Amino acid sequence: MANLHKFFDWYEQHVRDRLKFDEESHPIYQQLCDETNGWANAMKCNVLHNALLSMEDHEQYLEIGSYTGRSLVGALLYNDKFAQVVDPFELFLPDGLAIYNYWFNTIHKYGVAGRVTLHKSLCNNLNTNLLPPIGVYYYDGDHDSGHTYEGLKKFESVISSHAIVLVDDYRIFGGPGQRPFSGHQYILENPVQVDTDRWLAETPAASLIDIMPWENHTAVIRYER
Repeated sequence: MANLHKFFDWYEQHVRDRLKFDEESHPIYQQLCDETNGWANAMKCNVLHNALLSMEDHEQYLEIGSYTGRSLVGALLYNDKFAQVVDPFELFLPDGLAIYNYWFNTIHKYGVAGRVTLHKSLCNNLNTNLLPPIGVYYYDGDHDSGHTYEGLKKFESVISSHAIVLVDDYRIFGGPGQRPFSGHQYILENPVQVDTDRWLAETPAASLIDIMPWENHTAVIRYER
């Protein structure tokens, strides 16, 4: 059983005081943030790292949407955990190859490449049987309406019975919505929040613990079944 109590006790003691937590995280992860592109700040890297410390030895970290690798390195930098990454590096085309090369160079530069398995695929094309038990699941994939929900549903089958789920950009604004009968897409306010809340409402094992208040916010979810 993953030690979720340890993580959530740590979270309560550290993250609630944002100013203090920023002062704590800054010296640990500022070099990473200065040297790499991406949006994960030092505080998010610190949360990801401590979430991974809750995992059992047979569990791994799953990151959907890795972009340039900053959040991945932040999660793995100061521990010996292993990660599975799902990213086709196509979201930001025509620069997908350049972003992949940047990601590849970043994980090698920081010495975590040997602990990372990349599935260069869209979520819906990946066979989940290829994945080990997942102790921490971080979703930062396609934010258009429906994708976050589908990503949470699809990978729930490999989430361990005691796990941490984090959904990035929970309050991002203005993603394309579902296509109505008229055939035209509409703009949906907070599409990630709508999808996440739908999954939470359908999933008794999942409970929303907090919304981290920076970078479009990140939902912190406790998963126990």
